[in-house]
Amino acid sequence: MSANIEKYLRNIHTPNGRIYPHLDCWGLVCYVYQNELNIELDLCTDCQKNTMTVGYDKIKGSFTEVKTPRDFDVICYFKHSVLVHVGIYIYGHILHTDSKKGSCFEPFKSNPCMRIFRHEKMRLFYES
Repeated sequence: MSANIEKYLRNIHTPNGRIYPHLDCWGLVCYVYQNELNIELDLCTDCQKNTMTVGYDKIKGSFTEVKTPRDFDVICYFKHSVLVHVGIYIYGHILHTDSKKGSCFEPFKSNPCMRIFRHEKMRLFYES
């Protein structure tokens, strides 16, 4: 699997954005999954930054928590039990977007607030 990272870095961070090139962190995850993996994720259009945990609860049944990331795993950052940010692990980096930096492709660094999730279709891919 390979991804055209440059395309995703052209994204313009937009709060609650769900249409490329105006995406928030979850919108970017959904867009990459659709374009790279042909996996449709719930856009959680009813979930805003302050209710990301509601969106997480809606879709977590499609994901399994893992210890070691592989390409296209979703990296979730929690503050206590509240989901505050997401990105995608690709090629040893995290692709994400935020209001200050826009879209970023930064080296992966483990963090105690971070949890790693693998989509059920990716589990099947890695297990075969």
